Parts: sequence; structure tokens; C-alpha cells
Amino acid sequence: MAVKVFCNTIALPTYRDSVRGAVLEGIGERPPNEDWMISIFEPQDRPDYIVKIEGPNNFRWERDFFGPTEQTPEFIKHSVKEAIAKPAPVNYEPVIERLLQRSEEGKVPWEKAGSLDNEFVSTLEVGGGRTYRFHIKKVDGAYLLRMTDAEQNEIFSLSAEAEILFGPWQKQARLNQLREIFELARRKVFSVDQKLADVVSLLDAI
Repeated sequence: MAVKVFCNTIALPTYRDSVRGAVLEGIGERPPNEDWMISIFEPQDRPDYIVKIEGPNNFRWERDFFGPTEQTPEFIKHSVKEAIAKPAPVNYEPVIERLLQRSEEGKVPWEKAGSLDNEFVSTLEVGGGRTYRFHIKKVDGAYLLRMTDAEQNEIFSLSAEAEILFGPWQKQARLNQLREIFELARRKVFSVDQKLADVVSLLDAI
């Protein structure tokens, strides 16, 4: 199959063709045994172009192109070419999704990080001496999530903060994820739900 454009939803034909061409030029000539799948979207609610590329060796890449500077064919071609040349990024998305899900289920053992009330930590033991730790912290409206191993080596670190100006939807999604993890950790550590229920009972008894 080599390189195939699976879909392209850009409304205006001129821009649709120029973006398609830029992405194909960025990928360049590939061996016939390599399969590359391209998806190009223009959301109805945002003035973005979203380019998704899947390739051999589990290559996955996605980017929002926002504004007149980023939406030029030259910029798109350069961005794609640069992404293809880089090593595959660390895929931490499944970890974040499951950490959020298990926190919602109350299964993640969150604790306070020392005397701080804006940072929480959870230690997970997998077995065979393998231990991993998550740190979630809030500072002035920004959230930071870190994962470390038993030797305190940093596996990954992510941060997100609210933006006043309109930005790519991925940033807002990441902010929501980290904010929810922090709030779930805080509620578990401080027994927020139980204490609120206690106060409701006390107020009812007055």
C-alpha cells in the first residue's frame, strides 16, 4: 500500500489539495513494503487542521496546525519531515488513562507528599522488586505529573496549565486529565467525601 491518504475533510479544495501535498512531500518516497496511513481533518468547531500519520514500527504522530503561519504547506511539510526523522515518542497515554480510571475507582493508594497539601504521591509495586511512583502536584493553577522508578529515575514528566488565549484542544484535554487526577488524589487523601457527608449530618441535626 505504501503511502495512502485515508481521509481529508478540509472544506476548500485548494487548501485540501495543498495540505495533502505537503504531508505527502514531508513523508517522501518510502519503500514499497512500508505502509503509511494519513488522515487530515478540519474540525467544524475550530479553525485547525489536524494531521494524523500511522506508519511502520508502531509509528503514531498527530499534530494540530493552527493559524496562518502553521497552516502553510511549507510549515506542514517541514513538521511532518521532522516528525518522521525523530525516534518514536514515548507512549505514556495508556498509563495516564489507566491512572485516571483507577483513581476514579478509588484503587490508587494516594498519600500526601510530606507536609505539603498541594502534592500527592502513589507507590505501586508490580512484583519482582519493580516499584513505580506517581507524583501529582498543583502550583498556581498548573498541574505536574511525574512517574519515577525504584531508583528515582524519571520515566516521564508532564505539565499543563490553563491558557487564557484559545489553544489546541489537546492542551485542554491534558489539563483536564491532570486536574482530575489531582482532585481525585486530594479527595482520597483528605477523605473529602466522608467529611462532607459528616457535615451534612451535623447540619441536619442542628
